[in-house]
Amino acid sequence: MLHFSFTPHRSAWALALTCGLSSAAAAPTPWADGQAATLVLGADNFTTTGGGSASASRFSGPTDICTDSATGKVFVVVNNESRVLRFSAASAITNGGAAEAVFGQPDFTSIERNSGGHSAKSLAWPITCTMDAAGRLFVVDAGNRRVLRYDNAATKASFAAADGVLGQPDFTTSLTGTTASQLGGGDLYGIALSPGGALYVSDGPNKRVLRFDNAASKANGANADGVLGATDFTTAGADGTTATTLGTVYGLAMDAAGNLYASDSSNRRILRFDNAATKANGAAADGVLGAADFTTLGDSAASAASMGRSVYGIKVLTDGALYVADYTYNRVLIYNDPAHKANGAAADHVLGQSSFTTIEPGLTASGLNSPIGLGVIAQAGYLMIPEYTNNRVVGHYQASLKPNSAPTASGVAITGAAVVGQSLTGSYTYADADSDPEGTSIFVWKIGSNTITGATSNTYIPVATDVGNTLTFCVTPAASTGNTTGTQTCSAPTAAVAAVPVNGACGEAAAQATALAPAAGLCSAGTATAISSASGKYTWQCQGLNGGSANSCEAPWSAAGGSKAMVALQPANGWQVSNASFSTTPPAAAPRMTFPSGLLSLNLSSGNLGSDATVTLNFSTPVPAGAVYMKYGSSPDGFNCQGAACAQPHWYELPAGRAVLASDRLSATSTLTDGGLGDSDGIANQSIQDPGGFALLAAPTPANTAAIPTMSEWGIIALSSLLTMLGISGMRRRQF
Repeated sequence: MLHFSFTPHRSAWALALTCGLSSAAAAPTPWADGQAATLVLGADNFTTTGGGSASASRFSGPTDICTDSATGKVFVVVNNESRVLRFSAASAITNGGAAEAVFGQPDFTSIERNSGGHSAKSLAWPITCTMDAAGRLFVVDAGNRRVLRYDNAATKASFAAADGVLGQPDFTTSLTGTTASQLGGGDLYGIALSPGGALYVSDGPNKRVLRFDNAASKANGANADGVLGATDFTTAGADGTTATTLGTVYGLAMDAAGNLYASDSSNRRILRFDNAATKANGAAADGVLGAADFTTLGDSAASAASMGRSVYGIKVLTDGALYVADYTYNRVLIYNDPAHKANGAAADHVLGQSSFTTIEPGLTASGLNSPIGLGVIAQAGYLMIPEYTNNRVVGHYQASLKPNSAPTASGVAITGAAVVGQSLTGSYTYADADSDPEGTSIFVWKIGSNTITGATSNTYIPVATDVGNTLTFCVTPAASTGNTTGTQTCSAPTAAVAAVPVNGACGEAAAQATALAPAAGLCSAGTATAISSASGKYTWQCQGLNGGSANSCEAPWSAAGGSKAMVALQPANGWQVSNASFSTTPPAAAPRMTFPSGLLSLNLSSGNLGSDATVTLNFSTPVPAGAVYMKYGSSPDGFNCQGAACAQPHWYELPAGRAVLASDRLSATSTLTDGGLGDSDGIANQSIQDPGGFALLAAPTPANTAAIPTMSEWGIIALSSLLTMLGISGMRRRQF
């Protein structure tokens, strides 16, 4: 018989079960009314009862069952024998299987209440249980007015001590009361865990349900955090048929959405509290089953819409349906999608009876006698129903009870270059072990570890602010049926995002003849390299940006009179070309000299006072062998003159170190000094005048051994006219 401060009359007591949480399924559970059981524990077959002498495989008065989701081990609460049996996963689905461990007793044959004394090891008429995903087992130890917590219950040895207690300050005290930390003196039944770890305990004597937030970490004897059925922690709830009262509260159940179901057995109804964790103390229920509304007592006649006065175990299982152990009518009612049922809605299926109106007890595979608790071995697909009177637990197989696998996304990757303005595409492979088709999967792009706002498609175009950072594509796979949401999976990060490639492009200076290396307009895109000057042209490259290609550019030296030569001034000491031209007519008589490459008239300006200017000439044909550079103008002493005569224009040879021919004789570099060698006016005045050129000298003859004459009057006039025509252009570079 059941042991409490009550007798085993069906109208006098109730039991409840919650053994973990479940996720809602999209489709109704395909039960057949009156479906036969295919598994039995505590008995050898479906036509004999269990009971007898206590052992590892026989028990008397089972009231609840819980399963460890990680190991598949099963815990059977045996009220009459003050113990909890633990079965291995294999034994739990074997008819008549034997337990591997026992809590509350030192061995499998002992059944004494508080065996060994009132302690953390003892039990006194335990009644219901629940487990969390971490393997913690919570047991309502009704005779001791407490809830015990066993951590790592799947691995504890027999007669192991509990790790925590609620309802009492310690493991040796057994008090009653109406406070936030105490429970009433009898009729303790229901227990349920929320998805967030809150533990709900039905306190029948005080007509209320207590909520302990983060129950796994509560200190022994901790206060509850919320209450339903009563307005505060020191006032017991009231009898009555309202949305806020729980006359005789027994079974509790919690769904995956956090909705709490409470069996108000004396009023033949089950109340639903949506989002129970957020409810204020004493809050009203949001829905009711078993009665038409909140103010009407449930019908006493057996039907699909009614239930007996002794509803104990209620449970929302892995298929999302609410299962109700109707002890009085020897049946289990099944409500699909209970959170959306209308008030007073009918059940969808019945087990233990062939119809909703029959109530006879049975000792068969399809009959039930005093079903009291409910559990599920989800891994194997069994609904487990403890039968108090038949001293056994029967299992009804239903494939939909097996956990529905969440969809997965594998091979998550990104194709495309991580470059601003170029499209990237995320890809993945969707899979679902239950063949549930893909629904609307969720896409996210991340920059580093931060989600990019608005980037919710499988494509993304990097923007300028992404430059230098890596990008990742993440997908949360979603199925259209079953367990709809999988785990987010992300790709490997891209390379750092690069700016748009820019190909180098030549600027306006390219192809423009100039005597001075260009300093501006080198590139219209990209970055210019240093300028090289050789072979009659300036050359440089416009390097691309961000991986763009380079482009080679050039500008010819300025032509200096027809096709004779091109001239380039090295950019030093601030010198600029004012004028440069070639002529075949000497500025003055030049006996014994011919100028096969022409005569250069070069005017430089704006250089540093008294500084050197270096000019390179590039000839169209090689300078003949033996040619020397002859200058016309004033010079220092010793350059074909002496004393005052040196101030007069005259021809003289520029030293070889000042006029250097290349080995191919197609170019020559001359060095001219403001007011010195090479400057015809002989004055340091930031202006260099350079009439001269490479000449071939005829050998002297006896009849003609006179020195080269000084410039004639005609020559002076001609040179003056030439300088006037050419002019000086100041700081501006000339093209010629």
